[in-house]
Amino acid sequence: MNILLYIKRDISLNLRTQELLNIASLCKKKTKGKLYIAIFENSSFLKDELIYWEIDKIFYLEEKKKNMEEYLNLFQILLEKEKIDCIMMGNTLHERELAPYLSANFEWNLVPNIISFEIQEHKILWNRFLYGTRAIEESETKKQNIVLTFSGNIYKKDERRKTKNPEEAIVKSNFSFLLPYTIQSIEEKKLQKNPLETAKIVIGVGKGIKGKENFSMIEELANLLRAAIGVTRSVVDNGWRPEYEKVGQTGKIIKPELYLGFGISGAMQHMVGVQQARHIIMVNNNPNAESFRYSDFGIVADLFDVIPQLIQYLKEYKINDKKI
Repeated sequence: MNILLYIKRDISLNLRTQELLNIASLCKKKTKGKLYIAIFENSSFLKDELIYWEIDKIFYLEEKKKNMEEYLNLFQILLEKEKIDCIMMGNTLHERELAPYLSANFEWNLVPNIISFEIQEHKILWNRFLYGTRAIEESETKKQNIVLTFSGNIYKKDERRKTKNPEEAIVKSNFSFLLPYTIQSIEEKKLQKNPLETAKIVIGVGKGIKGKENFSMIEELANLLRAAIGVTRSVVDNGWRPEYEKVGQTGKIIKPELYLGFGISGAMQHMVGVQQARHIIMVNNNPNAESFRYSDFGIVADLFDVIPQLIQYLKEYKINDKKI
């Protein structure tokens, strides 16, 4: 099976990207096929790190601010250049939009959000969550004409081994479709220091925070704990935080060591994204909040009382050079 792994824009090979490379390398080894990588031109400096996986060829995609039609054009060119049986990618918001678009246009099968898999002679066995995480679908698909997206934290084995340098090629778009609109401006999103997918500690925030202006204390607490910030859908819908911080059924599935939630009601759509956390602590002033059902430890209190005290406590520890 010949695999094309799409790596979205990265400034370094983070743990999530390394996991995808390990999965793709395993599939290549099991199927005795080839592994191709598609990254953008401005990520070409990653080559020095990519050579530790058994990659046959790296395609550098022309760097532009693209719509889905232009992405489709680039992938069409790749499919014409090489015999590719499977396109793999992660499960970010961008990739969840791109994968079904490629599947529909190429008339390939789509298997999204895979949580486990097994390679057999003529097929791939896979599992994925349904209805949040209330059910698991077990099925199979042939090892050709498929688009696969993978959830995070599902494969831990390191498949790196120093090999020969892969071939390289630049792929330029020949797309000439005239858009029915013009781009007035482009805003670069400000990413967190600790990505949600790999963070050891995540501070969860619900609509109990009451407004965008109150996130300054959340950010201060996150810096002290070296934590990432994750939010519920209502927080994003109100415009208080960006989409990429959303956790839950329509956001990210995370697996931190500690999830510390403030002002979260406990709706199933959010909790399916955090229930794999090793420890869950919830703070809510409603003793009957649904979120307490999912927590290992619950505090019935006002978050506006708890967070300032916690910040002060952590600052004192830092001043005294104590470990948190």
